[in-house]
Amino acid sequence: MEPAPKKRKYSSVWEYFDLITANKRVGYNGNTSAMLRHHRALHKDSSPGDSSSGEKTDITEAIIAMIVEDCLPFSIVEGSGFKKLVKSCNPSYVLPTRQALKAMVDKKYNENKEKAKATVSASSAERLSQVQSQMGRPTLKLIQEVETRWNSCYNMLQRLYQEREPVAAALAGLSTDISPFSSNQLNIISDSLKVLAPFNDATIELSEEKCVSGSKVIPMLTMLHTALVEEEEIVNMSTPEGITLVECLKKQLKEKLFYLQSQTVLLMSTMLDPRFKKLSFLSPHKAAEAERRLTSECASIIRHTSVAASTSSASASTSASASSPTESSQPQKRGSKLWRRLDESVQKGKTPSHL
Repeated sequence: MEPAPKKRKYSSVWEYFDLITANKRVGYNGNTSAMLRHHRALHKDSSPGDSSSGEKTDITEAIIAMIVEDCLPFSIVEGSGFKKLVKSCNPSYVLPTRQALKAMVDKKYNENKEKAKATVSASSAERLSQVQSQMGRPTLKLIQEVETRWNSCYNMLQRLYQEREPVAAALAGLSTDISPFSSNQLNIISDSLKVLAPFNDATIELSEEKCVSGSKVIPMLTMLHTALVEEEEIVNMSTPEGITLVECLKKQLKEKLFYLQSQTVLLMSTMLDPRFKKLSFLSPHKAAEAERRLTSECASIIRHTSVAASTSSASASTSASASSPTESSQPQKRGSKLWRRLDESVQKGKTPSHL
């Protein structure tokens, strides 16, 4: 039995020519090479058997839309039935892999999300501005948090709480699923602002200085701890979240102070700073320890000098460590409560203690 003759492969170029046209234009002589050259020379944007890049992009976009709209798995592109369907529509189209398709969907999601955010943000900002004008308030934009600056979160919450009424009215007039803040949420924001206010003051003060002295580290942490312990509006928190925040900050400040007050460099620099000396330590015990270390250091230096010079130096050292800083030498910042407790301690002539 003779084998069946092989079926001759049909060239896709015949989709563009018939036999009569081929004989007249390119001199058909039994093969399609001349026909292909002729077609490619006159129709560079498309070739027989190939799809244009635009058509392939449209197919890919259609697959992405189908997966998103119908919540289909990415593995659908690996199914034999789906491959046959796509091949029947466009034999030259190459299906993307499951991983490539996932990356395309993620990219499309991010693009649409950014577009939606820009649209909603623009309309929301415009609506907020209108409401503020209607209420006779200054036009103030909401502040966005910046990850690299912690106090940007404080500024964001402060502006949001300040403009809570216009924000609620603006949200009510927008077609959005975002609900206004509840009274409990606003109370939490209010408590958080009270607790974080001294820390914001400290950040601003340190940021404004050209040269930050090491002698200021221990006093500033002490005043922050004092604010958490003695400030009435901080002590009397109205929400459990506010109370938890205060306790966490007090614990962390104690740990920081316990460690830093044991560092000789910071301890000595604080004791020798005429603005602080012993009055800036968290407890009398730490202040006494700092004084002992300073005295020991002075004694070590004195031993290497002459007797006359050592007597003079010891007298000056004792006088310096025993004297109290004057009120005018205290660091002041207009409108800041950060140093008020230290000023009061100076007036009373005692060291703040909260341990």
